[in-house]
Formats: sequence, C-alpha cells, structure tokens
Amino acid sequence: MKVYLTVKGDNISGYHNIDASSGGDIVKMDGVEDSEATEIIASDIINFTDISSINDLLSGWVKKLRHGGRIVVGGVEIDEVCKAFISKAIDVNQFNKLVHEGRVSQITTTDLEKILTNHGLTITKKRTDNFNMIIEAIRP
Repeated sequence: MKVYLTVKGDNISGYHNIDASSGGDIVKMDGVEDSEATEIIASDIINFTDISSINDLLSGWVKKLRHGGRIVVGGVEIDEVCKAFISKAIDVNQFNKLVHEGRVSQITTTDLEKILTNHGLTITKKRTDNFNMIIEAIRP
C-alpha cells in the first residue's frame, strides 16, 4: 500500500490519501496496518506538527512502513529561509509566508535526518529546493 499524507487537500491517484485539513488522522493513519505501507509520502506535513511531537509522529510512521519501504518527508528548510532573510534575498513578508501560514514548528534538514536515522532508517536522498527540503529514506 502506498500512502500520501497531506494538509493541502490534494490527492494522489493510486495512494491511500490522508488529508489532515479535512479531518484525516496523519498520526494514527487509519486504514494502514503496521508494516503495511510500501511507501509513505509526507512532503508537506512536518512543519504543521508541534516540534515536541515530531519524534513520536515519525516513530508512528516508521511502524506503518514495511521493511524495504520508502518514506519521503519534507517541509520548509528553516536554515535556508533564515539565510535568505539575513542576506536580504527575501523580505519580511516573504519570510513570514514561509515560516508561518498555519505552520507550528520549523526544523532543519540536518535535524530531520538525525531523527530518521535514529529510527533505524537509511537516508537515500536529501535535497533543498526553493526553501523546501525533502529527505527520502528506506526502512531496512
């Protein structure tokens, strides 16, 4: 089973779509058993989770992921946003749009990578593009 977790109201064909903006539970992932997911995409969720809950949230997602399965986690890369603001590449309005707009926490690519590896995942890709980070990992 492929799972797509979002807060933006989008769906991906061929995936079990769970949308937090319409009441879907991205924590429990109803309808997904432990070790059932071959792929979990959560490319826009992490910043909408309280920083103190991110570790537990990722732990729950890893439990749903099959051995050999892939997880894609992403969000706003706060280091890149801050660098752009300090260097005047973006103004205060752009900064606030990237940091806020419903988001409740910020995390760096490095910190997210550490959490994923602490959960036993193997990082296969990581990139930052236009202030967004994406980390892909495999559950061995």
